[in-house]
Amino acid sequence: MVTKSFAWTLVLVACAACRTPRASTVVTPERSERADVGRHVCPMRLLHNVPFTLVHVDDGPPEWFAVDTGAPISLFDQRLASRVRHRPVSADSDLYAFDGVSMGDARLDDVVGAIANLDDLRAHTGIALAGIIGISTFQHMLLTLDYPGKQIVLERGALPDVDQRDVLVLTLNNYHPAIAVRLLGEPRLCELDSGSAFFLETNASAFTALPLAAPSRIVARINTISGDANARSARLKGTLTIGTHVVDDPVVMTQEQPVDDSLLEVVVRVGGPLLKHFVVTLDLASGKARFVAREPFAAEPVRTLGLSFLRDASGWYVAGALPGLPTYGVEVGDRVVSVDGAPSMSLDAEAFYPSPTDLSRRMVLTRADRTFEVTIATTVVVP
Repeated sequence: MVTKSFAWTLVLVACAACRTPRASTVVTPERSERADVGRHVCPMRLLHNVPFTLVHVDDGPPEWFAVDTGAPISLFDQRLASRVRHRPVSADSDLYAFDGVSMGDARLDDVVGAIANLDDLRAHTGIALAGIIGISTFQHMLLTLDYPGKQIVLERGALPDVDQRDVLVLTLNNYHPAIAVRLLGEPRLCELDSGSAFFLETNASAFTALPLAAPSRIVARINTISGDANARSARLKGTLTIGTHVVDDPVVMTQEQPVDDSLLEVVVRVGGPLLKHFVVTLDLASGKARFVAREPFAAEPVRTLGLSFLRDASGWYVAGALPGLPTYGVEVGDRVVSVDGAPSMSLDAEAFYPSPTDLSRRMVLTRADRTFEVTIATTVVVP
């Protein structure tokens, strides 16, 4: 029985933001110009290759926020919003300016964002997520996502001139940061989405026209504001080129759509599994992006436990199963006691996503009054 998301992704956040006025209507009241940014380094926590960091709002205690370049504006959880200062940016707007916002020692006063219920994302991540920092927050500073170093750097200044090697032209495509890449030898505008848990994404209709190394497979069931959707993935026959960085046979994903999307603009975006190999710097004010890879890399196979898990106040439980994969006697609703010896309440979502070297997970579960142990082997769904 398929009931919940199999791979959480911050596409939910981007869709939630779409219910607010378009980014072109966002008024940023002197926020970015007043931001107290010299050079500040913030620790980065990666969950399934999506970056999180601690943020203070209204000079309060640190709260976990995702840093999502695919979200045009920021989002603040309604519980956080109920206890911190904020004000409408205009009389008829659903957007608000939040005071006293800081990342590390960098003060980012008057961050503009919407208010949303983030309970679903908390259930998928397993952390007390208080919000999302969107790309517009960084429009007057350099944002560096140093994935290998697990740190986020905010600073004044500008990137060097574009050289089409490491420093590329950065544009906004429907309010999303984008660069020019070559996909299968053809030029494409590619959006940069740090909130995506997938290597490369495109529209369903565009996906069907791509040369695939093998038939696509359902690799996840993802939850968006418009409903649940299957995620299909496959390996391409060809290359993806970003500056001087060439990836052979990248893994591409699409969402199955209930309607024909062939008339929509073809969108290509890269997410965390690709970005994690880079130190990425975005210079929105100057229209430049820099990609520095410390070593060569390849698109890794897609692995899964074949089960999805959600967290509630009592810990983690089994929420669903991918079709066609073994379940090892595990059923929807089973409660997770421990994973590889670690108690359920101490875990975040990373415990349920196998790394490229993981062969299995040992879990203790309960069902009614019965406690049992299973070893769940990882399955390579896209070699």
